[in-house]
Amino acid sequence: MVWLAKLPQLETVIFEKGLLEKYDMEHELLPDVALPPFSSNVKTVEVGEFRGHKLELVLLKYLLENARVLQRLILIKDGTMEMRQELQVSEELLLLPKASTNCN
Repeated sequence: MVWLAKLPQLETVIFEKGLLEKYDMEHELLPDVALPPFSSNVKTVEVGEFRGHKLELVLLKYLLENARVLQRLILIKDGTMEMRQELQVSEELLLLPKASTNCN
């Protein structure tokens, strides 16, 4: 995903297959390695196949803390998340600090 850093005018980023590959779930990743430095123009991030895994939350925390003009974070859950887990993850995400004051 290094190529993202080379697109300074990019406003929308879509991770269609999610933030993690199966391989990533078995290994520790540092957020700044897994996610590229986001341009100051990224306003929308969409994450598909979201499972609510602990490492996904670490990566989202990093994203929210560093995406200064982010307006929308869209999470599309995969079919394995139960309602209770979805509510717990939603609460955790709402409590995360955000660099952008416009993110909803």
